[in-house]
Amino acid sequence: MEGVIAKRYAKALLGLVHQPAEIAQTAKELLDLSQGYQGNSAFQRFVLEPKVGLKQKGEKVGNIAKEIGAGALVQRFARFLVAKKRFVLLPQVATAFDGLALEKLGQARAQVVVASEMKDAEVKALTRQLSEYTKKEVTLQVEIDPSILGGAVTQIGSLVLDGSVKNRLNLIRETISRGI
Repeated sequence: MEGVIAKRYAKALLGLVHQPAEIAQTAKELLDLSQGYQGNSAFQRFVLEPKVGLKQKGEKVGNIAKEIGAGALVQRFARFLVAKKRFVLLPQVATAFDGLALEKLGQARAQVVVASEMKDAEVKALTRQLSEYTKKEVTLQVEIDPSILGGAVTQIGSLVLDGSVKNRLNLIRETISRGI
């Protein structure tokens, strides 16, 4: 339920920004504020403290947003979330906004897990192939995990393409155990 509410707030905020640079900047500012909130237990306790009034919370949250370099829109939005008693949803709102922003900008983030380091040419080729596949500008994040043995596991949004040796061995094991 919270995810649905967070996405509504993210859509509403996205409706307030129109230029591609503004959209990207707003996404960055929201993610920065969210990381600051998630990484600071005192900040979290303050937001949840019932003895502190909404006005005081809103002012403090707006000031924190300003301190981290957020623009006026994100500062107002943060105060708005406090006023609606929804600031605890900021991490989900920031993530939802980031996804919506990427979609609107025709971009996508892909994570690829490989067993060993990829050469620059391989990263560029994979990025190009994923861009052609998704019809979007893809930013690739490479992670190394030797436990997959070989191949790659690629994730773009909710789509997961598992071409790892580990997965193929598991599929073979399942097939043999079923006697097929």
